[in-house]
Amino acid sequence: MVVGDFGKLIALVRNLMMAKLDDALKAYDLTSSQYGVLKTIVESKADTLATLCETMQHDKGAMSRILSRMEEKSLIVRKPCPDDGRAFKLALSDKALALYPQTVELVEEIYGQALKGAEPAEREQFFSVLEKCRDNLS
Repeated sequence: MVVGDFGKLIALVRNLMMAKLDDALKAYDLTSSQYGVLKTIVESKADTLATLCETMQHDKGAMSRILSRMEEKSLIVRKPCPDDGRAFKLALSDKALALYPQTVELVEEIYGQALKGAEPAEREQFFSVLEKCRDNLS
């Protein structure tokens, strides 16, 4: 494999992963992007549109559409931000909090499937290389 194939291979793996996740999460009426929002909020990494966009690398328009669909599904609640009257704080609904643990196991199974056959040392090295790539491009 040549270095020039790196981006193509990363994109292919990402697309395959998202397709698998989307297919598996249909049973919960979720998409992979919506799952990502749930996970990000649960882990307290973001609670506003702006911080979600930054954390998940989405543009504001796409994230607004994801959040609107999640609100329609009663998965998130928007509350006025006390510091900024134009912004909203996001919280998960009771429905989402009950749904999340079920979906985590499913997602972990798919991640495990992707890494099947890789020894623990190979996995560690793989994640290390990905983190270096991320750091080099940040």
